[in-house]
This record gives sequence, structure tokens and C-alpha cells, in this order.
Amino acid sequence: MEQLAGCWRRCGQRCAKHPHWIACALLGLFAILAVSGAIHDSVTVDEFMIVPSGYAKIVRFGHANSLNAFNPPLVQMILASPITFLDCTLPPGYASDEEPEFRWRFGRLFMESNRSRYVEAFLLARLACIILALALAALVYRWSSALFGAWGGLVSLALFCTCPNSIAHGHLATVDMGFSTLLFASSFYLWKWRCATGQRRWRPAVMYALFFVAALLAKFTALLLLPVHALLALIPLRRSDGEHGGAPSRSAMALLAAALIVASVVSINTCYDWDGTGRSLGSFELRSGALRVFSSGWLSKLPSPLPEWYLKGIDLETLRIEEGRNVFFFMGHVSAVKTPAYFVAALLMKTPISTILIVLATLVYAVRKRKADYLHLLLPAACILALFSLVIGANLGLRYVLPVFPYLYTLAGIVAVPGNRPKLQHTAVAALLACSLLSALLAAPRFLSYFNLLAGGPQNGRRYLSDSNVDWGQDLNDLKSTMARLGIDRVYFSYFGLVDPALYGVPYIPLDEKHGPGVVAISVHHLNGIAPFSRLPGELVERLRHRQPLARAGDSILLFED
Repeated sequence: MEQLAGCWRRCGQRCAKHPHWIACALLGLFAILAVSGAIHDSVTVDEFMIVPSGYAKIVRFGHANSLNAFNPPLVQMILASPITFLDCTLPPGYASDEEPEFRWRFGRLFMESNRSRYVEAFLLARLACIILALALAALVYRWSSALFGAWGGLVSLALFCTCPNSIAHGHLATVDMGFSTLLFASSFYLWKWRCATGQRRWRPAVMYALFFVAALLAKFTALLLLPVHALLALIPLRRSDGEHGGAPSRSAMALLAAALIVASVVSINTCYDWDGTGRSLGSFELRSGALRVFSSGWLSKLPSPLPEWYLKGIDLETLRIEEGRNVFFFMGHVSAVKTPAYFVAALLMKTPISTILIVLATLVYAVRKRKADYLHLLLPAACILALFSLVIGANLGLRYVLPVFPYLYTLAGIVAVPGNRPKLQHTAVAALLACSLLSALLAAPRFLSYFNLLAGGPQNGRRYLSDSNVDWGQDLNDLKSTMARLGIDRVYFSYFGLVDPALYGVPYIPLDEKHGPGVVAISVHHLNGIAPFSRLPGELVERLRHRQPLARAGDSILLFED
């Protein structure tokens, strides 16, 4: 035992001298967990149309701008880039259909044209997302280390790498993780630019402009954070030498603003192949209340500095918010009216309790320290959470506020800074991190449906939230294995998803075609009363809702004997 203890002590001493080894181990752990989730999960709802749209935008560059215009093309194209090696087939005639919701039908056409390599293609796209997530994790470690030292960086990295939400959306080929990476990188280099002095400022300024423009090409939400970045550029920071650095000169700020505008216009137009640039704004037929002003009067005659489908994409997103089209499930009720408490409640239920305790301690420490550096982490996180809670209100999943996590986890490195009782403090932090690690390991490989113990765990999460918080169509592999275990040859299936379950070896009959007794499999999103892509037999679903299921397939599909 003494030899074992001595070996453990020597290992700890070596790690203390080389914290990057621990960082590499944490990144390796994250990669392993993410790959396990990528292999386990069937194609989810948004992946179904995002990956085919991105592939079309690569193969027919400039001729598929209208596909999934709700999101700019950059991350879609990054995710789809690995599948260009598979030589997938594009359905004919898709470029002529500019209907916004054609993206779903295009996803089905792509699936039917590439059935033999469909699952493989999405696994490759998910690997691209895992790389983006690893880049974000590395940035969290780098920023936290710069603020709080190597051990602070390790605390932040451990929180990110063991967070079920980071792992869940870090292995799915959607735009959420890619946008989080690019936005966080822009915030990091804005802080670096503020901290630098003299001639050293040009490099972080260039990197900031590069990543913020990339964020603009990932999600339109980045536009709403421009005022936050402008405010942060004006706040004086304390430099590493202990002196206060004043705000940059007006000329430096004007130069950065001008460079950002020029880079944005050129990059956005290039990504859309300059399609529609220079045409009059009135010719774009914008329909939302916020942008309709450009469709009449003297403004409609101005030439557009941006491509048609970038502006139309902003218009479509704005119109969706204005009309409140989204129906969502929250705390046992279905509603179309946004609830300000939705995202805070989702954060508290879908984050490990140990992680929540560290974040709460972090906020207390940060308020007491009152350093302007921390505002570069607190303000963007608070702004994103407030925007989606109070203004945008797309209450469809925690993924909409996914960028909040890296900001908070980076700031959490502050708990590694020694306080009045360092030994007790470090022991408590280590114990909480161990609990977070255990939560991630127990959740594997079903990270998307994770809920903490306060919410009753994954099996009870469907009582409070739905959609991508619980059920995004990810459990077809579990349904196949559950049917094999129970000896079920075929099910009547009501599935929240668009991918054909037969691709995963699930023999089924649609539930709305049920005419006799048999086993019913139903997605919990449908059981909660929301079915955007199919027709629900309401009387049957209402009857099943109050019955004990025969079995569960993962956390998102319930089986009933009927």
C-alpha cells in the first residue's frame, strides 16, 4: 500500500509540473465520450436537413443559397465537408425550389438518393462537429489559464469536458456547437486585443475580426452581440503588470470597426457567391415587420450591400419570432407563448448538480473580485441568456443558449485561485469535479436526454421538457435492440424524426395506420402532444399517456402493449 501511495504521489507531482498532460487526457476523454454518442445516436431532426443542405452548398456553390436559409452556410458546409469523399448523389431540380420549408423535403430526397451510405455520411459529419467542439474546449483551457493559471484552466476544461450538454451537442452535426466555437473565439481575441498594448494589438485584432465574421456566417444571433462587443471595447482592463490599461484610442477603435465591416461584407458576399448583391432592397420581398421598411419608400431603391439569401434568412428568422410559430412543452404543458423561465429552468435541470454548485461559487467570487476582465465572460453569457429568455423565446431546447456554457466554465477557473482555506477549497472543488465526471460517465452514450437528480434523472425529464432536451429522434438503435430483447417482430410507430427507421433495422407500421392489437412505440415528444411532421391519433395517444409503458428504448421512445 505504501508503494502504491508513493507511486500515486509521484504521479501527482509530475502532473503538477506538466498540467498540459492532464489537459490532453481531458480532451481525450471528451473525444471518446463524443464518439460513443455519435455512434449510438440515430440521425436527429435538425441534422436531417442541415447536412444535406451543407453538402449541396459545397457541391453546387452559389446555386443552393435558398436551402435552409434560416442559418448562414459556413458551419453547414464545414459539417458536410467530410462527406464530399463519399461522392453522394444530389437530387435533381432542388435549386429551383425557394420555399423555406423545402429544406425538410430536400433532406428526404437526399436520404432516398443515398440510402446505402446515409448513416456513414452522417457519422463523418459528426466527426467534423467533434473537432469543432475540441477546438472550443482548448480555447476554454487557454483563456482560463491566462486568467487563473494552469490549474484554473484545468478546472474550466474539466467542467466543459464532463458537461453532458457539451458532449451531446458536440457530437451532433448541427450548427449550435460550431457557432459556439466561433463566437467564443471572437470573444477571446477581443479580450486579447484589449489586454495587448502598442504594436502587439494588430494580431488579436485580425483574429477577432476573422472569428466574428465567421460567427456571422454561422448564425444570425451573432448580429445581436455586436453592442456587447462594442461595450466591452470601451471598458478599461487591468494589464498583467498591474497597471490599468485605458480603452483603445478612437483611431484604433475606428480602424477595427472599419476592418470588421469590410471583412463582413466581403466574406458574407463571397460565401453566397455575391448572389443578389447590388440589387435594390425592394426586390427581395422581405416580410417581417422589422425588415419590411426596406420593401417600400426610398429605402427600397437602395442597392443591397449583402446577398439576397443572407437578408432573406434574417427576415425568415425574424418573421418566425414575430409570429410565434413554435409550439413547445414546458413543465407538463404545451404552449406557443414564450416563457421567460424556460432556459433558466432547463439549465438547472440539465446541468450536473456539482457543476451548478461550482458555477454558483464562481459567480460569488467574480462579483467580489469586480475585475473588468470577467465582464468579457459574464456579459456575453448574460446577454445570450436574456435574449433567448425575454426576446427571442425559441423555447425548443437548451441548445439555443449553448454558448453560455463555455463562458461560465471559463470563469469557473477562479475557484482554483487559493483563498483563505486553500486545502479545504481545493478538496471541495476536486470532489465536485469528480461528481461531474461521474455524471458524464453514467449518462454515456445518451447525453442528449441527460437530466440531473433534482429533475429525477433522464427517465423523468420528459415530464418537464421535450424536443431536443429529451427527444430529437436519436434512439432508433435503442429501439432495435429493445425489440430484439423482447422478441418483438414489428411495432406500430409514432416517431419524432424524419429519417426512415428501416435504415436502422426497425420494422414498423406508422401508428396512424394501426387497425389491430400490437406493440406501440411512440416518441415522448409525440406523447407530450406535439407532432410537427406527422399526424397523431389523438384518442390513442391520450390513452397511452396515462398508462405504464411495457419498456423504454433509450430515454425518448416508450413501448406499450395495446
